[in-house]
Amino acid sequence: MNIVFGQLVNQFTDYFLPGTTVTKHEFQSAVNKQALYIVYLFIAKFFLSYISMITVRISGLRMSAALRLAYLRATFAQPVSVIDTVSPGKVSTRITTSSNTIQLAISQQFAMFFQSLAFTIALYVVAFVKGWLLTLIASISLPFIVITYGLLLPPLLKRHKITEEYHDQASALAYEIFSSIRIVVAFGAEDKLAKQHAVFLDGARKNGAKAAPIMGLFMAPSMMAMYGTYGLTFWFGVRQYSRGKITDVGDIVVYVDTVLSNLQLVLRSK
Repeated sequence: MNIVFGQLVNQFTDYFLPGTTVTKHEFQSAVNKQALYIVYLFIAKFFLSYISMITVRISGLRMSAALRLAYLRATFAQPVSVIDTVSPGKVSTRITTSSNTIQLAISQQFAMFFQSLAFTIALYVVAFVKGWLLTLIASISLPFIVITYGLLLPPLLKRHKITEEYHDQASALAYEIFSSIRIVVAFGAEDKLAKQHAVFLDGARKNGAKAAPIMGLFMAPSMMAMYGTYGLTFWFGVRQYSRGKITDVGDIVVYVDTVLSNLQLVLRSK
């Protein structure tokens, strides 16, 4: 798509330059041809993306179902003394949380990883063919994003784990309350147990609020890297073109669009 768009920019530039030899018919024919390429690419991407996502999602559902079954069999295989020490609420919450996490990772992040990997390889092949210097300039933000995410991801995962523990405790307490609801009502312990359940939920809420600044730190550097790279690549490409080191103005568009698209895929895969 970006290569076709770069060629389209070239055709507009060649036609509207003073003293051009390109006729109106040639220009219109070239534009129509590039527009058809874009339509064909859209149709191909639509069907291939649909097939890719539906197959990956089906695989994720099957793996999630197999995981739930394996977890349940492993629970039944434990001695009674071990099962008595674990609340049934924790077991059900752990099965649901872990299975949903793995299903989401396979259905979205796993597919996005391969999409980003294929796009990145194709990007650098095309970019280095057209010019290595502008490619290196356009790639300057990738190490910055990797380092930033590497520093911020561990504390975010730590907060997420603590929040899950609060939810496990709240689910276990809720299960025990409803399984012994007659005894709870008979002794008038509804308010006391409800307050205890609210303590767990409030702990999860406060811990989630502490993770909000970390998420903000995720977004700020990524946006700065994305649009900073966009501006730097465009400025350096125009500078190289004005000095005659780049003869094709469409190459600048190819670099800028492909790098920006690559950064967006990287951030989405994170």
